[in-house]
Amino acid sequence: MALLGGRKARLAAHRAVDEDDHVVAEGPVLDLGMGGASAYLVVTRERFLLAYVRISDVVVNMPFSHVRDVSRGGTAIKLTSEDPGYAELLNDSRNPLGETDAILDLRNDDALAEALAAGVRNGSRFWENWRMAPVRLAARKTLPMSSWQDCPRCGAELFERSMHSSRCLDCDQYFSEPRFQPQVEGSGPHYGRLLGDEPFRALSSEMDMLDWPTAWILRPEEFQHGPLLVMNGELMERVLQTQRHV
Repeated sequence: MALLGGRKARLAAHRAVDEDDHVVAEGPVLDLGMGGASAYLVVTRERFLLAYVRISDVVVNMPFSHVRDVSRGGTAIKLTSEDPGYAELLNDSRNPLGETDAILDLRNDDALAEALAAGVRNGSRFWENWRMAPVRLAARKTLPMSSWQDCPRCGAELFERSMHSSRCLDCDQYFSEPRFQPQVEGSGPHYGRLLGDEPFRALSSEMDMLDWPTAWILRPEEFQHGPLLVMNGELMERVLQTQRHV
């Protein structure tokens, strides 16, 4: 089991493949999110499975329908997902959205990279919404909140709103018009409920966001020692990047 992608890991990954699924590509990888842990990756039409060489009885089983985005850099590929099993396995890598980045060094295996990218493009229920979210949010720059019918991030109907802010109950994101930020309930049975809005108290690093509709994330209750709401920096950076290319 000292070799990269050991035989037991390969067998464990294959045992987890559904009978009616089909293996598209497979091979040894390094999981950079796990400190470069050796693993064996099996990609099927519907999911990817990752079995670790030195972590017994662990097989990550990730349906592509749970993957939000895929991107490649050098020999590595990053898959951003919302699967709780993977988030629990990599709890030190969890980000504020509850998403987990699986960062795998594919060792220049183009067949693995293409199989993963194709799986996300064809099977992700988030892909199109995630790709278009910054465009949709930026397009609402001059629109009053009363005219926002759906969530720019996931497309669900917006039911909670105030004069200048709204909350999506599906993806639990908050949005506000330029120069405003939401006010939310910070405790009790209605924790997270949208109460209203207030002027946006931007930090120096957030000044570029002032003139754009803004996305916000509610911190989990265990982190109440910090701000109740934090900006969704990943989405807002993509909004700014989109506008730089206009």
